Amino acid sequence: MSFASRPVVARLVAGAAVVAFLVAGCTGGSDGGTGQSTSAAAAGDAESAHAPRAVSTTFISYASGQNFEATVDALHKAAADNGMMIVGDVNQDAELAATGLQLPGAHSFFVGNPKIGKTFFESTQAIGAVIPVRVSVWVDGDGPAHISYFDPAPEFAAVDPDLGDGGQQVSQAIRTIAEAAAGGGGPTTTTAVETTFITVDAVGSFEATIGSLHDAAAEHGMTILGDVNQETRLEAIGLQSQRAHSFFVGDPQMGTTLFGATQAIAAVVPGRVHVWSDGRSPAHISYFDPAPMFTAVDPALSDAGRQLSQEVHAIAEAAAKQ
Repeated sequence: MSFASRPVVARLVAGAAVVAFLVAGCTGGSDGGTGQSTSAAAAGDAESAHAPRAVSTTFISYASGQNFEATVDALHKAAADNGMMIVGDVNQDAELAATGLQLPGAHSFFVGNPKIGKTFFESTQAIGAVIPVRVSVWVDGDGPAHISYFDPAPEFAAVDPDLGDGGQQVSQAIRTIAEAAAGGGGPTTTTAVETTFITVDAVGSFEATIGSLHDAAAEHGMTILGDVNQETRLEAIGLQSQRAHSFFVGDPQMGTTLFGATQAIAAVVPGRVHVWSDGRSPAHISYFDPAPMFTAVDPALSDAGRQLSQEVHAIAEAAAKQ
């Protein structure tokens, strides 16, 4: 599926989406006991809610008994058999072919169910940084295909601790789908990773911040590769005013280098940057720090991960201030 809302240019960058939920500020009188105004206290609570959060997740990978094309078909079938669907994709193989890099196979799919997601979005629009869940199919050389993803359960809890149980259910569903698509075996790789959940508060509205993100990416030599518009998908099932939209940004030269090293990086690249708002305040920009996730995929890519971490942070900060 294509889901680009602006012209798509074959540029890839690493990163990932992270989220935080909004604590609404109040206006009015002061707290006579401390001399701190109610609005100032609320602002302090909001700042605390959006402080960087440590996230302990796991990079999970399965070896398939089939080739790349058959594994992609099996993933679609397994998702449907388990009440889920493919709601979007990024075809890294096709995108990088335009740069002259021929990959044996790399394709990321976003797996979800809008009706199930509705429950989570009613709790917080920030959950769009996690769902639909990214599941990547890739192959190195002439070997079998692989199915890889980062466990969504800890990410749910990072967004909102009250969604921890829901995150566990989604995690189990994705595991069932991945195992079925891979042929029924257990994971061949499980790598623990400690990353950070980062949210930048924007000064503008939801729509203005989306425009600023496009501009900031371009100013840093990047572009928007594609998007998943959760708001539109939720409106189709009757859930209105859910301001949530995930974007993917990139740099073709970096993408060529990374995928030239390993197609497994498709689990992280291109990067997911999530824009959201609860409608009562300016927007927010959220993402996971990509550096540790790069290391989980391949320790040899640690330096590239740190470089991309700086780039993603600079783009988010610039977009938030415009």
